[in-house]
Amino acid sequence: MIRIERASVPEPAALRALRALRSSSIAADQPFRIDPLLYSFPIREALQQLFHSKCAYCESPLSTITDGNVGDYRPAEG
Repeated sequence: MIRIERASVPEPAALRALRALRSSSIAADQPFRIDPLLYSFPIREALQQLFHSKCAYCESPLSTITDGNVGDYRPAEG
């Protein structure tokens, strides 16, 4: 297992915006839906840099296993 230092990659602005939107949804007691911005290029690029262009689960090079799909820990709906 490779140790990942999250602070080594700056947080993308799109992710900060989603975090603020999520916080306001929680404060307003409204459901938060996964925004397509979560899969935008700046976020994908940051993830690739953070995980050294390897899958975060199996550590295989991304070029050999996928086109770079971003996995979710939570369902996209609900």
